[in-house]
Amino acid sequence: MMLVMDIKQSSFKLERLDDDIPKDHLSRFIVRFVDEFFPVLKVEENMGGKGRPVLPVRKMFKLIIYAFNEGVTSSKVIEDHTKYHKIYLYVSNGIKPSQRSIRKFIRDYGYLFNVFIGSTLLFANELGITDFKHISIDRTIKKAYNSKFNVLHEKDINTIIQYYSGLKLPNKKIKKLPRPARKLIERTDLNNEDKLELLFELQTQIKMSGQNTVPVNDVEARWMHNKQGLNEVAYNVQSAVDTVSKLICAVKVSQKPTDHYELPEIVKNAINNINDEPEYVSADTGYHTETSFQYLEQNNIKGLIPDRKQTRENTGRLSENPFHKDHFKHDLEKDTYICPNKQELPFQQEIKHYLENETKPYKIERRYWNYNACQDCPDKEKCYKGTQRQITEFTSNTALKMKKQMETKEYKNMFKKRSSTVEAPFGTLKTYYHINELPTTGIQHTKHILALQALTYNLKRLNHIIKNTYDETENITQFIEKIGATLNLKCKTTEK
Repeated sequence: MMLVMDIKQSSFKLERLDDDIPKDHLSRFIVRFVDEFFPVLKVEENMGGKGRPVLPVRKMFKLIIYAFNEGVTSSKVIEDHTKYHKIYLYVSNGIKPSQRSIRKFIRDYGYLFNVFIGSTLLFANELGITDFKHISIDRTIKKAYNSKFNVLHEKDINTIIQYYSGLKLPNKKIKKLPRPARKLIERTDLNNEDKLELLFELQTQIKMSGQNTVPVNDVEARWMHNKQGLNEVAYNVQSAVDTVSKLICAVKVSQKPTDHYELPEIVKNAINNINDEPEYVSADTGYHTETSFQYLEQNNIKGLIPDRKQTRENTGRLSENPFHKDHFKHDLEKDTYICPNKQELPFQQEIKHYLENETKPYKIERRYWNYNACQDCPDKEKCYKGTQRQITEFTSNTALKMKKQMETKEYKNMFKKRSSTVEAPFGTLKTYYHINELPTTGIQHTKHILALQALTYNLKRLNHIIKNTYDETENITQFIEKIGATLNLKCKTTEK
């Protein structure tokens, strides 16, 4: 509340901070949501000792969630808004944290953003907005706060380690080092011992990543391909999105450049947040691996994951060459391929390829051919070189089962929903919340920020749905009363 003096009337009146804020404003929903759910989190507020008082965790949550929902991610701008902006004064309930305090809060309490994501999903389920029976998986990359040119090669790291270990090196060799390596040597904020420690850390990251370079600013980031096929220093961001409500069920930040082995973990995170198992999981061809198939089968979840040919067919990108493998149709019942001239190429041979990494499933190579039909073919010169046309595919029994499912009308129609499901949240996060422009350093900080942005998206989405369907005040209260006693959200001090 604020005390306001009317000079002309010589009177005083009390003015509430929210007097001029519309009743259906997003800030009211965020304040109410945090106020209702915060006690369930069982967070122990640190009251502090001597010195400056510790900022209340609940109020800080409201402030940061609202700021990020408005696209305000700069801690300096948030600090300024708490001093002069009326809505921010209302949301923060009068606290005025410094930019340093804001950054520290995200670092210390960032693990709770994932817990709040779970609360938004439980709320949506209780209101009957969705039952989370069908979730879609997708990925994007989050650029790291590190230029693609500011990287060190393994051989240069070894050279600098030798230099600081006392080994005499020719000045010519030092001068020929790339600019990032020379900049490290020239740094004055680190002594030689600190530089050696940093270099050993860079060396460790090289070994862990399997890549021959490491970023200098963000050593935990990795080289990854973006959608344009260009290399970026980035993190792999996985998301699980509910098909009905378009709510984000889970986000996961990974250092792995591909999606081949990511599906089990992101689905597990989603299950933990929605407190239930989905009936269907959709994903694109990047997840078309034995690891994905086995996990889904073991957990009785129906997968919708097309192979490469099915994806090209769905997107209209089949080869224009009429004798390309794309135009050889696979008869699943007979397990034979039909060539453009209607000849059958039956299954002939199966070879198992065992990988060096025993944790990854082996690959099955299946070969199809028909020597006699190829000899009499009038188009053999257009179709193949050598003695016969051979179709080779790497697959498995579970992959064949998935392929058969994806050929049915039911599964094709369900999979069509995936594109609009996953693109809406990622599109919002990229265009409105600017996830690629927001500087983050280290995988832990990136996890916190991505979880925060997913949470803000969910709250905005929920507010929109509720405004058009329910009286949110009544329903939040009813929801808490109904499940507050049974909802056991344990706040952990470390992230999963």
